[in-house]
Amino acid sequence: MFRFLERCEDYGKLPLRLLVGALFLFTGITKALNFKGTVGFLTMKSFPIPTFMAGLLTVGEIAGGLMLVLGFLTRIGAAILSIVLIVALVKVHAAQLGTAQAAEFYKVLSLLGATLSLILLGPGKPSLDDWLAWE
Repeated sequence: MFRFLERCEDYGKLPLRLLVGALFLFTGITKALNFKGTVGFLTMKSFPIPTFMAGLLTVGEIAGGLMLVLGFLTRIGAAILSIVLIVALVKVHAAQLGTAQAAEFYKVLSLLGATLSLILLGPGKPSLDDWLAWE
């Protein structure tokens, strides 16, 4: 019944790439525009070298998000975002388990599932990686 969809498998990766990439692009730009607030948050969460870490986080989210949206070096972009998400789960959201904010932990966990899937699946056909024949 759904056999025709098998021909669309590569295009099924496009919404995953675009939505996850756009989300990180948006949050990265938001962090850049409120960099002082980002540093303050990381300081409050006891991150070492909070200004450096805020810069790394901001660049990682913007670059990784852009890489996913464009489908350019998709697996590397997804790996960068996976690292960001793992750190966020451990340092920020793990403490929310068992509280009213536990849903935040699960949202970040589901995004990690999406980025890990992109590492494994690659970008799909409508991407710069495919156009440049890097995949």
